[in-house]
Amino acid sequence: MTTETEAVRRLMAAAARSGAELVAEAAVLVDGWAVLVDPLAGAVHSTPANAAGRGVHAALTAETDPALLLRPVAGAVLVIHPAEATPARLANAVARTTTALLDIRARRAAEMQAPEIACTPPPSASCYEARPTSRPRSSAPRPPPTPRSTGSPDPTTTPRPPTRHCGGPSDPWPHPTH
Repeated sequence: MTTETEAVRRLMAAAARSGAELVAEAAVLVDGWAVLVDPLAGAVHSTPANAAGRGVHAALTAETDPALLLRPVAGAVLVIHPAEATPARLANAVARTTTALLDIRARRAAEMQAPEIACTPPPSASCYEARPTSRPRSSAPRPPPTPRSTGSPDPTTTPRPPTRHCGGPSDPWPHPTH
């Protein structure tokens, strides 16, 4: 007989591999079947495969069969049907843990799909080029620059590239992260 601790360990190992393996491990642990159902797409993962129809029907009709465990998870529904011999405490622990791990996988997937934003100004922000202020120029010709011993360019004669600001002086460009 599988203990709750062993079941959690096995579910965590399966979740590290894939969502399909997580659902499959849940079905094995309850000695029954498990289906992850997306209300729009139907069965996402099903173990065994022929349980997909029963799982979709149960999820979409909110079937009240006491043998079924229905758990909302990340916009979908996890449907687990444990065997009669499976202790209710173990079946509930498997359903609860599987749901939590599917939620974590969904959040991580969303984070990975979110674009890295260095600086995306809001549509109403005005971006402008801030040019370095120049000193007043005289009409006299400028002497040629003298080389320095450090080998670094002369800051008074080397033009600096413009700096970019987005959203005003309190919002410098680029941002490290938002």
